[in-house]
Amino acid sequence: MSDLRQRLIEGDPLARESGLNALDAQRIRQRMLVEARTAPAGTVSWWSRPLMVAGALAACLLLAIGIGTRLNVNESRVAPPPAQSQTRRQLQFAAPGGTRIIWTFHQQLEL
Repeated sequence: MSDLRQRLIEGDPLARESGLNALDAQRIRQRMLVEARTAPAGTVSWWSRPLMVAGALAACLLLAIGIGTRLNVNESRVAPPPAQSQTRRQLQFAAPGGTRIIWTFHQQLEL
């Protein structure tokens, strides 16, 4: 592990430096504190974004419900099921090798 660390230090000239001295670190800290205190009053707080997303979802849901209640669903468009007739329904297909399979569905099968 120390060999890898040594190789990384040798390859990166900035890694050779010991880092910030205490004065530079204190200056950066003070600057960050000043910026945090003088932030504009209109900044968005951390909870407003989830609140905005929840509001948008609620608006979409209300819009969908409103549109759904106004749609005129005409149930007469649906074709009625065919009357009980003597026609037989079949499902036919050919399997690999030439085998044909035919299934016949009986409407009133009684066992």
